[in-house]
Amino acid sequence: MKFYQVISPVTTILFMVAIYLLSYIDNPLGWQQGAPVTDRYIDVIVLYAVLFLVGCMAVMAVSTKPARTAVYPPAPKNFSNRFRLIFLMAVLFTVLNMYSRGGIALLAGDGLEIRSLSQGLGGYADFPSDLITPLAILGFLTYLRQGQRAFALATLTGLTLQLLQLNRQEALVILAGCIVVYMFDKKVRIGLLLMLGIGGFLLLYLLIGGLQIVRHGAEAISTQIDILILPLWIIHGDLTGSMRMAHTVIDQIGPGGFGGMYSFGVYVSVVVPDFKLHGAEMVRALFTAKQTAQSIGAPLSYYADGGMLLVGVLAVANGMFLTLFWVMARARYSAYWLTLFSIQLLWSFWITRSGGLLISPTTLYQLAAVTFVWFGATRSEKWNVLSLVIGACFISTLPISFLFTLIRLV
Repeated sequence: MKFYQVISPVTTILFMVAIYLLSYIDNPLGWQQGAPVTDRYIDVIVLYAVLFLVGCMAVMAVSTKPARTAVYPPAPKNFSNRFRLIFLMAVLFTVLNMYSRGGIALLAGDGLEIRSLSQGLGGYADFPSDLITPLAILGFLTYLRQGQRAFALATLTGLTLQLLQLNRQEALVILAGCIVVYMFDKKVRIGLLLMLGIGGFLLLYLLIGGLQIVRHGAEAISTQIDILILPLWIIHGDLTGSMRMAHTVIDQIGPGGFGGMYSFGVYVSVVVPDFKLHGAEMVRALFTAKQTAQSIGAPLSYYADGGMLLVGVLAVANGMFLTLFWVMARARYSAYWLTLFSIQLLWSFWITRSGGLLISPTTLYQLAAVTFVWFGATRSEKWNVLSLVIGACFISTLPISFLFTLIRLV
């Protein structure tokens, strides 16, 4: 069995079901804000799972697996220069954003306040910083294939920046993404899968549980639970709290009560950067007195946005979109497709916890940037036309990002 079979899009559904079942367990930390999970919305879960698989099968039915022209398709000539340029730009934006927030969250005594401020800023000024994660994964894979240490340094730099900002999700995606692209085409056995499972658990233990203790302090979280067990309950609460919150929200507003603003409001914020009444921030403002954003997990977030119809449409769309990247990664086996698939796979896991769309402004921006870096120097007529359009869209956003960053600093 190849590793890409283990991490097929079907794993997204298995992860969603696991989170739903874990939500039945009460969390002693009190992190599960909301009504207890029951089977009153299980039909939403079942519908999403079935139609997601329908979307997967639809793509598989029309796809073919062309013969690979090379085991490791080479990178374009100008790839290194473009990679360095865009990565350094992303680092610059990240440092400027950290400065504008008033410090480094990991080292600051008020790390929670700095972190909360960073989540509320949004807009074009943060888009270039979002490129750290995909470029770190792309750099790691390029290092494996070309042996240039500069690309490995980019991966370490990206991981360090995410940890300094207490961006647990992004740090976890970088590490897990590197594992995905490294193992993608390798044969796996039970022993190796067991080792990967243990390694994945340790990543969750350290990055989700450990960083949360650093962020809040063990005593502030609980004085009744052993310090070694505490990260396990933190992970449980972090993963399942959004499922319980979703039950509370839907109980109050009913299916479709959000009118699409939880999931699709992020597109409005691209046009109106000060628009914040969407996503987790909207739930926090309307349903809690918390300082930090409160998520409701997919697919219940889709149900709160548009009822069963929206759940069905997004289930098929998400299944088709993720499977398309999986098929292309298998067929082409280029660093480009492997990087994009790893990002989309891990993001599909994350929206189970935080809601949102698999095809979001951030993922589209990352896709455009990686396309500009990878395909910008190829001689293929097909890719030249496509890269010209996508690259132009990406480049056109940079002046706006610089302007917004200057406004933020002033």
